[in-house]
Amino acid sequence: RARDEAKLAAFKQATRYGFAASAACFAAVTAIGYLTFGQSAQAMVLNNYASEDLLAWAARVGIGLSVLFEFPLIERPFRVAAVEALGLPDARAFTPVASAASVGAITLVAVSGVPLDTLAAICGGAGAGIVMFAGPALMALSATGAQGMPSAAPGGSPAATKPGTLMTLPMWASGLAARFGWAAPSVRLVPCTVGQGPLGQRPVLWALLAAGVLLSVFGTESVLEELAADT
Repeated sequence: RARDEAKLAAFKQATRYGFAASAACFAAVTAIGYLTFGQSAQAMVLNNYASEDLLAWAARVGIGLSVLFEFPLIERPFRVAAVEALGLPDARAFTPVASAASVGAITLVAVSGVPLDTLAAICGGAGAGIVMFAGPALMALSATGAQGMPSAAPGGSPAATKPGTLMTLPMWASGLAARFGWAAPSVRLVPCTVGQGPLGQRPVLWALLAAGVLLSVFGTESVLEELAADT
């Protein structure tokens, strides 16, 4: 048990440092972009730089590589969640047929002319605050009550039994179901001690939930105004 607690403490510390570094990086990029281009700064600030700019070109290559190597990390949870939503056995998600069908469907959508940039902008504006702030806060709030936290089948850990679903919509929906007392067929609620410590108090979680909703509202409004101005 002491070893598990040490691992948990190290994980918490790594999470704090990771979020702090990410926030500092985003804040620096945002501030530099705005100070450089002012009101003319685009959502993708690299679009403001000339194509002949070598540093901007290198940054574009880096973003392309990031998207390329990020694809498996996104496709696998999508495939697992799709198989679970269809009510199929979990093992089906890891068969060659499921992998080919998932990649094929994504590729078909990409080449079909669907305005993915518009959809991505709307989903990013509406969903970023929900995914980053409101969703985790909602799940933590559900864990602080008597209902407990969504868990996997008996004998397995929540993350290990259903790989890839931790950061997907089904897990968020499980938190929503736990929060309002709904019963999800594949979810078992177990006691949890979340809520101990300064970052786990319910007022802070409610504040994060409210911040996520407000960010989603303002983000959606901003994206829609930008799209309306472009048309």
